[in-house]
Amino acid sequence: MVEEPDKIANVCRAYGLRHFASRYGIGAADIREFSRKHQVDLTESEIRDEVVDWVDTGHGKLPFFEEIRDDVLVERKDDRIKVNFDVFHAVGKILGGHLEKLSVEDRVKIVKTPFLDIYEQVLFDVIKEQFKLETKPYWPENKNFSVCLTHDVDEVRKTYQYFTQFAAHIKKRNAAGALIKIKHFFSDKISRYNPYWTFEELMRLEDSLGVRSTFYFLQEDSKVELFNNKTWRHHGRRYSFRDYDVVKIMQTLAKEGWEVGLHGSFNSFDNKEKLTQELNDLEESFEDKVYGIRQHNLNLKIPETWQYQGETGLEYDSTLGFNRYIGFRYGTSFPFNPINPSTMKQLSILEIPMIIEDIAVFRYENPWIECRNIINKVEKQGGVVTLLWHHSVFNEREFPGYLGLYEKIINYCKERNAWIATANEINRVWRSRKNA
Repeated sequence: MVEEPDKIANVCRAYGLRHFASRYGIGAADIREFSRKHQVDLTESEIRDEVVDWVDTGHGKLPFFEEIRDDVLVERKDDRIKVNFDVFHAVGKILGGHLEKLSVEDRVKIVKTPFLDIYEQVLFDVIKEQFKLETKPYWPENKNFSVCLTHDVDEVRKTYQYFTQFAAHIKKRNAAGALIKIKHFFSDKISRYNPYWTFEELMRLEDSLGVRSTFYFLQEDSKVELFNNKTWRHHGRRYSFRDYDVVKIMQTLAKEGWEVGLHGSFNSFDNKEKLTQELNDLEESFEDKVYGIRQHNLNLKIPETWQYQGETGLEYDSTLGFNRYIGFRYGTSFPFNPINPSTMKQLSILEIPMIIEDIAVFRYENPWIECRNIINKVEKQGGVVTLLWHHSVFNEREFPGYLGLYEKIINYCKERNAWIATANEINRVWRSRKNA
């Protein structure tokens, strides 16, 4: 009788093969057919809960979760292709949430490398050479890679931030900075200026660049506690999908070619009924269908959140990323359908990994260099660079440098022949590719 771990490993391999086949357009019903059709001898190994080995490759050093006995990962021998690591098992395991088991230290070490994408590319490159296959870019207009532009609309007005910014300067003993914040507070109130309402400026910027993006709107109702400053942000984010100005800007965005999506509230990731209600409220106010979501604070309960999202009728999610780092949470820059580890069944929701967040990248010493390095790695794989730039940061007084970096990234990617799109456009293209 086959042992349970072996059954799970084989299901992971089958899922990994499906992911590989959909990425490269290779037809294969199962592992046996794939091996026969493409003359591939596959290795089977145990995938562990930690990084076991690092191997120097033509793509730099890659982490592996199994023992690697041969530094040549894939080779041609006697008209056959020999794979010296359990590629499909690794892909299936990782996309099933395996990396969530890693320590923070291990995750930080591997976050800037799309190693799962490279695992697959190393194998495909040999198959392509063996069978003289012709390939074309994944994206429309023969673009080399894709950039997905997104904005989380956490708040539509500045509230408690006047106090927290003032307090931060006092803590640093920066009297001049604290005085400026006081002046901003009174001048904004007198002139009725709202520094966080940046929609029109952002639309003009993107229109001048010839691009469109996705805006995720939030309806927050989490509890606020006076003596718990971590909850104050929930108060600042108290706006409704039914607010007149919010409805009008959503309708204007959609009319002019931008996408409106749902920014699931802080606690909705673990509450299907709440998530469903928020989606219904948004669609009712917006008067149109909503296709995608990003959970607020990047909150995810894996795989339950993805299960709930799919059951509400949403088609895609773009939550999978980091608040404190930029890079590849699951080692991939490509969209994928997650798998439920308990049932080993593929979920309907399409995950578009979030790669670079504004607040996270400005923690680094040189944000532009960090962004450029990530973009170059994604370009080599032909994947998707998903950017999250909160709409409120498009105010130079409040967030100096954020707008400039965003514009610089877009221009750099356009020069490198990127297809720049909304999240739902990515969703549509990838689903049509999978179904072709």
